[in-house]
Amino acid sequence: GAFTGAVAQLDGDAALEAVVLWPGFANVIDLGQGTIQNSFSIAGTPARLAFIDHDADGRSEVVVAIRGSTSFVQLVDPRTGLELWRSAPTANPPSGALTSLDVFDRDGDGSPEILHSGGQVLQAIDPSSGLPRWLGAVSGWRVTGHDLVGQRKVLLSLSPGGDRLDRLDASTLVVDRTVFLPTGQMFRAVRRWPAPAPWLVVGMHDGLAVLGDENLEQLTRARAETFCDHADPEV
Repeated sequence: GAFTGAVAQLDGDAALEAVVLWPGFANVIDLGQGTIQNSFSIAGTPARLAFIDHDADGRSEVVVAIRGSTSFVQLVDPRTGLELWRSAPTANPPSGALTSLDVFDRDGDGSPEILHSGGQVLQAIDPSSGLPRWLGAVSGWRVTGHDLVGQRKVLLSLSPGGDRLDRLDASTLVVDRTVFLPTGQMFRAVRRWPAPAPWLVVGMHDGLAVLGDENLEQLTRARAETFCDHADPEV
């Protein structure tokens, strides 16, 4: 089956499109017609997918995180299939390829950046050039940007087991809080539930959702099916 996919409005009409990634290529599917609208090449095995309007023309481009012996990000125009840029690769550790991706305005200037956790590096990438605006020697299983406790924060799930979660100041990407789950629990997804209440779905394990408050000071559990529409579908 396909590796990953997501839905967005890509061509300016009323219908949504689905982008479905496979190793080496992607299909753009018109959900109004149920037909393949376009296909384009990607530079390896896809790990994550996001959308960003990198040139402020009102139409989204496709951001793909590629995993393998190295990790990098590829930006593609889904209408023409042209690669707009490819970020510099970072080497993956021998233990495996941990690659994650999010689009987030971490400094509040109205211009989102691409957060990429790949290999042993976390970076904030300029969407117009593909060059890093910030780069640091830390990587994790999932990276997401959020407005928490009245401030912009980046949450990074660390360790192969996913049992450690770091909260970083979004502007400096310095860790300001670390939380651990017992062995066997996993920080895999981070999503608000229900908006605007200050609860986050931070993980799943054995049919239970792990919930945390915005300060990550309280953890509780509830049945996972209650939150499945708001959690990472890969969990």
